[in-house]
Amino acid sequence: MYVGVCRITFVLPGNRSLKGKRQVVRRVCDKLRHKFHAAAAEVGDTEQWSEAEVGFAVVGGNEVHVRGMAENIIGQLEDMLIAPMREVELEVVPFDDIAEGGTYGEVERWGGEGRAKLGD
Repeated sequence: MYVGVCRITFVLPGNRSLKGKRQVVRRVCDKLRHKFHAAAAEVGDTEQWSEAEVGFAVVGGNEVHVRGMAENIIGQLEDMLIAPMREVELEVVPFDDIAEGGTYGEVERWGGEGRAKLGD
């Protein structure tokens, strides 16, 4: 299993309020969730008016497929002209690397017995 994680920084020229920023963020996140079935959220400074950071994640069984899905989403967001993109960061990671601890922090598993750290 592969996980594709992306963070996009949108520039909001002329925006003068948090309400205006939140409208853009909501529109982007709604498109990501409903059109592309991706998990999405605002991930940057929520109080800054001039730009917005949105993160999304996609999952699949093949690295090439996951990277293609993420790049397709990025391209379609650009085409929608919701707001100009200043920066795009994309990483595709095999879940095995995450589950084995790798460099991605501590992993927890949980099930019917509640939560337990991996390896407990």
